Amino acid sequence: MEEGVIQMFVDEARERLANIEAELPEIANGSGIQDPELLNTIFRTAHFIKSGACFLGLRAIRTLAHRVENVLGLLRSRDMEPSTTVINTVLIAFGVLDEMLDDVEASDAADIEPLIEALLGLISACLPGERLPALVETREVLLPDGRPIFRVCEHDLIQARRAGNFLYVVEYDLIHDVMQKGKTPLDLLRFLEKSGMLLDCRTDPSGVGDLDQDISRRVPLYILYATILEEDLVRAVFQVNSRYIHTVRLEEPGIALTVPLAQHEVSMTSLGVTIDEGELDDMEAAFDKSLAQAEELAHAATEEALDTEPDEAENFNCITLSGRLTIERAPEFKDLFLKALDAGVDFDVDMTAVESVDVTFLQVLWAAYKSAEKRGLCISVAGSIPDELKETAALAGFADLSGETQCPVGFPLLGERIKGE
Repeated sequence: MEEGVIQMFVDEARERLANIEAELPEIANGSGIQDPELLNTIFRTAHFIKSGACFLGLRAIRTLAHRVENVLGLLRSRDMEPSTTVINTVLIAFGVLDEMLDDVEASDAADIEPLIEALLGLISACLPGERLPALVETREVLLPDGRPIFRVCEHDLIQARRAGNFLYVVEYDLIHDVMQKGKTPLDLLRFLEKSGMLLDCRTDPSGVGDLDQDISRRVPLYILYATILEEDLVRAVFQVNSRYIHTVRLEEPGIALTVPLAQHEVSMTSLGVTIDEGELDDMEAAFDKSLAQAEELAHAATEEALDTEPDEAENFNCITLSGRLTIERAPEFKDLFLKALDAGVDFDVDMTAVESVDVTFLQVLWAAYKSAEKRGLCISVAGSIPDELKETAALAGFADLSGETQCPVGFPLLGERIKGE
């Protein structure tokens, strides 16, 4: 992409903050906060910043925007009075968010605790006593197979349900549903915010196996979503096969169970047609077939061969990758990593000369780390990492890539967000 996804987020967030700044006189005297349309715009700004920061793993920005969103949500529901203290605290918080956006890489080091405490104080002051514990309590959201996917603030769930919302977990595929359509995750977030609220999101490349297994063709992006739309209407919003949409049940304390929607036809409103489940399965099978053909053709390709420069003739102490590392060449670098692992020694991967990458390469790289873990070996990154590789990694959820990061067993290149910490 011409512009980094992080920069896209920063630019749009600052544009929205600038629009709020233009309304400062009305906001400061309290009249703006009582204007439902303006209040909704302010709320959506906080919500967008929270959602984008959530996807990008910007923890401090997400935390601060989340608590601002909580305050604005209570103002919208008229559970909180727009006092001078409330208005000033919200404006200060937006100012701090603007400053943090100046340097997102250092944003997690910002001292936001006093401001968080002030915002929580405002929230606590207007809630009944029995609801105060919900501000610090969390609920684990489980997928239908029992895997935990989110841990969500209980207060957020209560507010969503009190507003008459239904809760869903939807699974998108970053490859098929986003990247191959020429979109970014931010495009998806913008679209979804028109019909509801994103409570949480996370990528989950953990489904990638090791090098002894087939290359995965999915990078799941899970979204916890609140909307007033019922099941028969929400399919048209999500625009994915209904087996990837799950309703959320809150009957049991401390956990939220998810139940798959019934297998119904999916309305593809953007195409103006209706496609049933069988047709969607056929489309996916056709894509998988074409992908397999591309992998077969890769074996016959002689141009742009991978450059390997082992430090010793018989050992793969360092693998130097160059050129385009894309899906049609996946079998090449998969075989290369397997040979290096079969040598039974730790090795480095130098990606300095890489020109372009796609998600498939990142999946194979992760599979190599998982295979190394099984064999008790260590893979490290040598040299610098090109900006395009960092960009693709961030977009696909493989965060915190850096040339200085050493990579012991467990693939720490992925960052805390991927490991679920």
